[in-house]
Amino acid sequence: MPFHSPYLPEGDADTPQVLPKASSVDDAPTLYSSLRGGCISVDELTTDYWQQHIRQPVRFYPAVQAMLAAGADTLLEIAPHHILLFCLHEIAKTAGRPVQVLPTLKRGE
Repeated sequence: MPFHSPYLPEGDADTPQVLPKASSVDDAPTLYSSLRGGCISVDELTTDYWQQHIRQPVRFYPAVQAMLAAGADTLLEIAPHHILLFCLHEIAKTAGRPVQVLPTLKRGE
């Protein structure tokens, strides 16, 4: 069953129904959402947001474009293996300026 898809059942028993509320802090980094396709506030990180994130299509390209438009010069894929690195490189080419694209981890290392 594909993740980020309406085919996932509502209220899956493995999905928490209530998550701890995130709270904002001074000088917190800007958050970008692949669900919304752009910048979001920490107040949006509710249980409903995460339920939607599981079941809705990913808006990865617009989210990365929003980061680049805001001046990001480094894109870091945080994952156990870099499956989106190629996509990040391709999107970074549209920035019209140097953008560093890095993985955090590599399989087997």
